[in-house]
Amino acid sequence: MPSRTFQLSPEELEQIEVAMNDNCGEVRRRAKALRMVHHGYRFDEIVRTVNVRNRSLIYYWMKRWKQDGIASLFHQAPRSGRPLITDAAYREILEATLSRQPEEYGYGSPGWTVEMLQQVMQERTGRRLSENTFRALLHRLGYSFQREPVQYRPPIRRPKLLEEIGAWREYIMSLPPRSLPVYTWRKKNTPGKGK
Repeated sequence: MPSRTFQLSPEELEQIEVAMNDNCGEVRRRAKALRMVHHGYRFDEIVRTVNVRNRSLIYYWMKRWKQDGIASLFHQAPRSGRPLITDAAYREILEATLSRQPEEYGYGSPGWTVEMLQQVMQERTGRRLSENTFRALLHRLGYSFQREPVQYRPPIRRPKLLEEIGAWREYIMSLPPRSLPVYTWRKKNTPGKGK
């Protein structure tokens, strides 16, 4: 049963239906709530269905619809809080840093850690992000923390006679050093170390 206080014309109802398939979840949520109000659903049911804290937000969406029509669904109010400090220039510097090896910045590690990246970015930009913010930024840019391939050397054979110790020592010294697993930040689903 349609609502007596909030009626949509057939054209407006069609616009709402289209908006319910929008890419933005917030637009879909507003459209669904307004359609439910139009069809006469109880406000407590709408609140639960569209997952809002209370009915005052739904009243606000209704008021905005009456003022601005379909544009009200796409309205984004300015958000409160501190402005982002990771602008496009910061992200470009981060991408350029990740494309190089940590050794080029004086680190003795073959792979990047968050702490090393934070230090380099602070030196290069003068801005320091918290570890959580930095990790979230890396993930938004498509990076994940991945294990680098490890080169294992063959098992060591033990000398049986004292005379073999010299030859054994030369053999050991000729082998590449055994390394621990290395983790670094790379684009997701990127095999190997490729740049």
